Amino acid sequence: MENKKILFFNAVPMPHSILLHQKLVDAGYIIDFWYYKDLTNIYPWKKFNAPLKYNVFNNSFDHIKKVITSLFQSDLVIITGWHTRFHVVLMFLSKLFGKRYALWLDASNEPINSFKKLRNITLLRLSPLLFVTGEYGIKQLNKQYGIAVNKMKDFPYLCADFDSIKVREINEKRKNDLLYGSKIKLLISNRFIERKGYNTIINAFSILPKEIINEFQITVLGTGLKFDKYKNELLNNITNIDFLGWVEYDTYLRCLTECDIFLHASLDEPFGIPPMDAMFCGKLVISSDGVVSSMSRIINEINGFIYSKNDFHELASILSYLANNRWIIYQLGDKALETSKSYSYEYNIRSIQSALL
Repeated sequence: MENKKILFFNAVPMPHSILLHQKLVDAGYIIDFWYYKDLTNIYPWKKFNAPLKYNVFNNSFDHIKKVITSLFQSDLVIITGWHTRFHVVLMFLSKLFGKRYALWLDASNEPINSFKKLRNITLLRLSPLLFVTGEYGIKQLNKQYGIAVNKMKDFPYLCADFDSIKVREINEKRKNDLLYGSKIKLLISNRFIERKGYNTIINAFSILPKEIINEFQITVLGTGLKFDKYKNELLNNITNIDFLGWVEYDTYLRCLTECDIFLHASLDEPFGIPPMDAMFCGKLVISSDGVVSSMSRIINEINGFIYSKNDFHELASILSYLANNRWIIYQLGDKALETSKSYSYEYNIRSIQSALL
């Protein structure tokens, strides 16, 4: 498959897409990666240095010409859904001229609007191949739109590239620290908006006994419209909690490697990268069943915990159990790491190879 050219037309530059770009180049593919926007206010990294060149689309005639020329020169075109009209134009050009293409997309809730539902069904059924982020996402698209399962391939976002030796050393130290009474380091990394499930977290801690809450040292990463509201409500019940706001990517990775438990409470998460990053560095993940990535890889009480979204009693019960059974935290974390090893970049490359056959 070496020297095959692939055109990506993506959304915004993210660490996982930059990493995929790099791994494909390393594997011998010729990659032309375009984004329709650069970093946005949602992801305002200041120190995000990509190791290779990518293109940011500006709707100019020159860029339109370059992308369309690249489409005709490519062996495979991968388009991230239908974010813009130009995404749709690329789909129809690929279809019209017999270019091999795939949509790379998350599975989200079925739209209420009938026009949007019809649009989604039409574009999904027109596409010869769908790269879907998560096996659970494939099930959702099959259920919502009747898309044949054999037309879809699991094509998840890549996890962060951790130093496995360093992570193993940190985890071994944390195992011992926990057994000798160290506070359990719990990390939350999510925007402060309603669908991220902060109300469930707040309610769970409001019913936990103080002695259980005191077993945890909590760090929260993220910003958002409801930052002050949720922060104040969390502080009503928790004193040992730090709010770091928006952090640079390397700080996020460091916080992940230093925590013991990662909590992801989103009510509706089309994929969810942080839980997968946490699993990849051997951390125990507690996730709601609204997170597609977690539902794709976590088997409850085997390699992590899944609770019913909005059920704060269930979340509180899990936290209480872990506070009283510290030994299980890294036992399940080790199993999470084993699960993650099946989803390295080679997993995505196999999907690309099969699409090129």
